[in-house]
Amino acid sequence: MYLSRKARANEMEDVDLMYWRKANHIHRYFTEGVEEDNCTQIKVTEQDLVVLVDKCMDVLDRRDSAKELLPTQSGFFFGNVEYNDYYFSDIRDTLEGLSNVLKVIEPNDELYYYAWY
Repeated sequence: MYLSRKARANEMEDVDLMYWRKANHIHRYFTEGVEEDNCTQIKVTEQDLVVLVDKCMDVLDRRDSAKELLPTQSGFFFGNVEYNDYYFSDIRDTLEGLSNVLKVIEPNDELYYYAWY
């Protein structure tokens, strides 16, 4: 699972900005409402990232809101669906990683989420 930026003129290839592994709740956030997400790129806006950061902060502040704000998703390759230490570790990692990403992206950047499985 990756968040990437499309290559700019001065870059040779696309740049991966963030990586997740089996964070099914993060996958669900990016793919909610998408008809097919199997190894396809999903365009992401800066606002999408800001909303996800806000949700992560809310979940960490009020753990009982996790099922409502960032629910897990079962499925092949998706790992655990419990709201346990792994879940909250993914939330912390997402919050930290996206906070850094939001500092380095530029207004015209093309951002994409994709999962390869």
